Amino acid sequence: AYGLPCRWLLLTVGPKYKDKYYIAAQNTLNACYRECLQLLVESGLRTIAIPCCWYSKGYPLEEQAHVALRTLRRCLERLRGSVDAVVLVAANTQEAELYDSLMPLYFPRTAGEANDGAAVLPDSCWNEWGEVTVEERRIRVSSSLISGREDDDDEPCNLFSEGDDSDRAFLHAREDADNSALRRLEGTMIEATSEEEAKQAFFRYHRRARDLRPDPEAMRFVYTAASKDRFGRHVVVLLGARLPALGVRDERTLPMFLKELELLRNERFILLYINSEVAGMDTVTLEVLQEMLAVISARYRTSLGQLLVLHPGLWFRAAFVLGRAVSDDAASLWHDSLYLEANACWCSTDCTFASATLHTSRCLFHTFERKGGGGGKKIPNVPADFTVDPEARYAGKVTYYNKWKGYGFVEMSEKGLVPEDRVFVQWRNIQSEDRFPFLVKDMEVELGLMKWTERGGWSSGTTLRAKTVTMPGGALIALQNSVDAEKKSFVGGQDLRYTGKLKFYDPRAGFGYVSLDPGFTVEEGVPGDLRVERAEVNAGARQPIMMDNMDVEFGIWKTRRGAYKVYNMTLPGGIAMTQEVLEHRAVVSQESFAGEVSIWNYRQGWGFIKAAAGVSFPAAVQEKLAQQTQSAQSRAEKRGKTTTQEELLYFRRGDLKQGVRLESGNAVSFQLYTDDKGAGACEIQLSA
Repeated sequence: AYGLPCRWLLLTVGPKYKDKYYIAAQNTLNACYRECLQLLVESGLRTIAIPCCWYSKGYPLEEQAHVALRTLRRCLERLRGSVDAVVLVAANTQEAELYDSLMPLYFPRTAGEANDGAAVLPDSCWNEWGEVTVEERRIRVSSSLISGREDDDDEPCNLFSEGDDSDRAFLHAREDADNSALRRLEGTMIEATSEEEAKQAFFRYHRRARDLRPDPEAMRFVYTAASKDRFGRHVVVLLGARLPALGVRDERTLPMFLKELELLRNERFILLYINSEVAGMDTVTLEVLQEMLAVISARYRTSLGQLLVLHPGLWFRAAFVLGRAVSDDAASLWHDSLYLEANACWCSTDCTFASATLHTSRCLFHTFERKGGGGGKKIPNVPADFTVDPEARYAGKVTYYNKWKGYGFVEMSEKGLVPEDRVFVQWRNIQSEDRFPFLVKDMEVELGLMKWTERGGWSSGTTLRAKTVTMPGGALIALQNSVDAEKKSFVGGQDLRYTGKLKFYDPRAGFGYVSLDPGFTVEEGVPGDLRVERAEVNAGARQPIMMDNMDVEFGIWKTRRGAYKVYNMTLPGGIAMTQEVLEHRAVVSQESFAGEVSIWNYRQGWGFIKAAAGVSFPAAVQEKLAQQTQSAQSRAEKRGKTTTQEELLYFRRGDLKQGVRLESGNAVSFQLYTDDKGAGACEIQLSA
């Protein structure tokens, strides 16, 4: 090992992890650990150190940890007398916490931990070295290839031996091989009964797309328009009346569509489906469109900006609404779709390709009818001089809200007040007691209005948004407890609280683990370590931050698949896990101070304020500010920077008053607070 603090260094080659070949990846990774331990024994050595996370070719950390611990357990069972110690080396707290949570499953210290591991881990399909074995792939060889005696024809024997009688495999019906091969060669993604069959259909389309030649222009049913839309997205046009008569059974239909999408090279696009001159009860066309949407969901969902349907017709609308229940992706595509009714004449389907392209680019900007609900995302602009009363309150009804996307629309009770009589609402503007603020369709609300100018993205111009959304009369919105009571199954009841230790929570991954304190009587099957997810972290209706090693209280709920998870996690006493509480924020006084925005990172939601000339802060704030500046200066020097650090007050997006839009250089007024990291500004508003 040359100058390293060990005698020998072992190098292995790990797998490239793919979901399709996860068993092969597990066995390759198992071989890495196994060969190292076997070589350790062969070399006469007795100790070995292994990094917790040493292979990063897309292999999930938690899956990697399971393979490592399972292999170590199996190998040590066989090599126990030859190995003195195996040291697992963690590079960071997250790795250490993960392995600490999993080791009791494979190396239980008590009967209770052994029972927990038996309940969580799958039934054993591993051999004596921890390798996954697949019975169907084993080569069956007789234990004795040569008979030990000559056959005696005169010796009486049973026609069927005990072994033959117990083999009832011939009773099991198997699928006809011809039907199986036909489905593999001609099956579609919507007909697939498993994920593997869907993948086979997609890859078959992809292979055929490479060999296809384009159709003549007068016969093309799918093409990319020559010009982009005003948001810079490609426009893929699909002509329903020109689709092949055999639909998805035509070997050119789906490959030609996929070929057109591949030419875009993952750039953003919208799909314009033209339903003109398509028979009302044409199920073939609907089947083709459904298969194309399945192809998009499989690979191009992030590239698709919107689905536009021109001249849908009543039959199409009804069938399309029913199709949204097929899957979550189908529902998402349905919500992102628009029905278009062009005011100008649309070209007939027997027009030339050039004129079709011309009419496509023109009609994309005609007035259209929005699909019912919240289908359209385009928010109407208002003139720059449009005035809004910041103190006024209005009544409205929620017409659409997507809980997981965090936005929706409210129809105003007072007509003619805003364009289209509806206003956009985002979760940040909901005044709620819920840990995960949301609205439900048809609920009555009260709201204020504010002007909003989007910074980049697909929107442009000034729009209106709802602010300070409450129940009628100003009460906070509280829906989560009642909704959870209807949809979730709890261990011990919804209000029963348990205590434990939060091992870690990673906001980027959106989950963490909690260790349940001993002494609680819970139903059989509840593990000692429970997973907690973003929606169950009570951060006071805000995004939770990175947390680890802290006491918490929570409920436990059971998913439909039988997994136990943390419910409504808070600090002891039911205190929300806000960043202000975790950092021990304390507002100094109600006095307002003047300053100027020195830095404002809109994307990440943080910035710094410089005090106005002549403004002096209280002694406690000045001391914290000096410590904060000195700490920043030290970090800058470590990075090789010698610039002098100014005394600036830190703030976050949540410290802004409702509806305030900042830019660097704005004059503002604010209040002061101190916390563990220094001093900051809160209750920030623009100066008059």
